[in-house]
Amino acid sequence: MKSFLSLVTAGAVVVFAGCNQQGTSGGPGATKEKTQSTVGQTENTFSLSVPTLATPVKQGETKEVKISVRRGKDFTQKVTLSFEDLPKGLTIEPAKVEVAEGSDEAKISVKADENAAIGDFKVKVIGHPASGPDATNEMKLKVEKK
Repeated sequence: MKSFLSLVTAGAVVVFAGCNQQGTSGGPGATKEKTQSTVGQTENTFSLSVPTLATPVKQGETKEVKISVRRGKDFTQKVTLSFEDLPKGLTIEPAKVEVAEGSDEAKISVKADENAAIGDFKVKVIGHPASGPDATNEMKLKVEKK
């Protein structure tokens, strides 16, 4: 019974730790406070949701990654995504991607060239709306040896 309770507790910790991904909200009237994915989005703002775990990519490989725009009530603007702090040898295509009004998801390709730096990295994802402040989040990438 103790083993079962320990297993359930450990599973709950993993689930809730994954839900605490933080970034900043953007759009009209947004504040620079951190948002959590377990809390609803404030009216007329948006936030960016990236994969909870690091996306593994081997040198010479390309991986598809989904980034979501979590829209609060009445936020209908298009959002342009861009990326900063890419490590040596890593590229993201397209470098800027538009998430149209009424859409909530963008797919990007993360490509590591043959000589990409190996290790764990954080890439800043910026969501720029037509009006109001930008939203940000960090996407974790793990570059592995070929």
